[in-house]
Amino acid sequence: MVQYHVASPYGPIPCEKNSQGQELTGTGAHRDRGSQGQELTGTGAHRDRSSQGQGLTGTGAHRDRSSQGQELTGTGAHRDRSSQGQELTGTGAHRDRSSQGQGLTGTGAHRDRSSQGQELTGTGAHRDRRSQGQELKGTEAYRDRSSQGQGLTGAHRDRGSQGQELTGTGAHRDRSSQGQELTGTGAHRDRGSQGQELTGTGAHRDRSSQGQELTGTGAHRDRGSQGQELTGTGAHRDRSSQGQELTGTGAHRDRSSQGQELTGTGAHRDRSSQGQELTGTACIRRSETDNPR
Repeated sequence: MVQYHVASPYGPIPCEKNSQGQELTGTGAHRDRGSQGQELTGTGAHRDRSSQGQGLTGTGAHRDRSSQGQELTGTGAHRDRSSQGQELTGTGAHRDRSSQGQGLTGTGAHRDRSSQGQELTGTGAHRDRRSQGQELKGTEAYRDRSSQGQGLTGAHRDRGSQGQELTGTGAHRDRSSQGQELTGTGAHRDRGSQGQELTGTGAHRDRSSQGQELTGTGAHRDRGSQGQELTGTGAHRDRSSQGQELTGTGAHRDRSSQGQELTGTGAHRDRSSQGQELTGTACIRRSETDNPR
């Protein structure tokens, strides 16, 4: 290791040479050079260079370069570059680039880009882009995009397929198939198939098949098959087969077969076979003469 000083307007600067023609200038606790012609300028605690022609400018605690022609500008705590031609601009704590031509603009704590042509605008803590042509706009804490042409607005919205669109407000909305649309407000809405639509308000609504529709209000509504429809209010309603319909109010209603119908009010009603019907009020009623359980 060769140590010497270089004159500057600010006084002598300590310098080191540890390999062929490699030169270290500036100040900092840790600087590594692993190849010819690498040059470090500016200030910072940790800078690593593992390939030729890498140049670091500006200030920051942690900057890594693993390929040729990578350039970092601006300020930030953590910036990683793993491929050619990647460029980071603006400010932010964590920005990762893993593919060519990715550009990040604006401010935010966490932004990831893994494919070409992805662009992030606006502000937000967490934004992920995994595919071409994905665009995020607006401000929110959490937005994920995993496919082309997906557009997200609101607080928490996930899109897993093409052409999915979410509007309105709500804490948790998932879309996993084409053409799914969510409107209204609610904490938890899941859509797992095409053509599913949710309207109204409610904490928990699940749709797993085509043509299912939920209206009204209620804490928990599940639909597991085509053509099922729930109306009215109630804490817990389950439908597992076609053509089942629940009306009225009640805490717990289960339907496990086709053609079962519940009317009136009551705390607990179970139906386990076709054609059973309960009316009036009671805690528990079971039909044990026809199709007993």
